[in-house]
Amino acid sequence: MEAIRCYEGWLANARKKYSELVSNARSDWEKNKQDNRIGMNVYMSWIEYWRTPEFQEKTVAARLRIQYRRDPTADELFLKTHTRSLKKKQNPIGEAEEDDEDGEFVWIDKKSEQIYASVLL
Repeated sequence: MEAIRCYEGWLANARKKYSELVSNARSDWEKNKQDNRIGMNVYMSWIEYWRTPEFQEKTVAARLRIQYRRDPTADELFLKTHTRSLKKKQNPIGEAEEDDEDGEFVWIDKKSEQIYASVLL
């Protein structure tokens, strides 16, 4: 029984450390840096996954969930993933972020705008 508790504790710690490793690697990738602790073949497979629409949607949904303090609606998620903000604001550490408060945006393509308009009608 003691061995099982020890293993469960080790496994919980390993999950946390692995999650931190992947999170740090992704953060470095977004800054055009490479994490040298990870083999190139693994790193490239992660990058391939991070570029998929499914992953991007999960990431955006998680950020909107924090921002809105509720689950985002489908149209909010579509709008966020298919538009670009025209205004930028500075965050406390001086990096530019999209400013969603004023509502000024541009669609990434005509098809996205048409889909959004057809769904709202």
